Amino acid sequence: MPWAIATVLTALIAYASLQLLMPGVGSGWFSKAYLPDGWTHGERVSYLLTEAVPLAAFILMGVIFWALGAPTRSAMRAASDGAAADTEGT
Repeated sequence: MPWAIATVLTALIAYASLQLLMPGVGSGWFSKAYLPDGWTHGERVSYLLTEAVPLAAFILMGVIFWALGAPTRSAMRAASDGAAADTEGT
């Protein structure tokens, strides 16, 4: 059952991220219904950059933390494998 919850939450995060980067995706990208007052067509790139750059930074931080945690995950895996081998021998 945890995989179902993880799948739903991942889908919601992907949808929210897509809506953040491209408001109204699926029902008229950047249509007038989703634009703030005074918005011009030329502001698309600046809006995209103000949203995409922080999103990319957070993704990069997540990857960095994941990579830095690799030695700990390996050590924990080795410790649990050693503990499992000890209990099988008794």
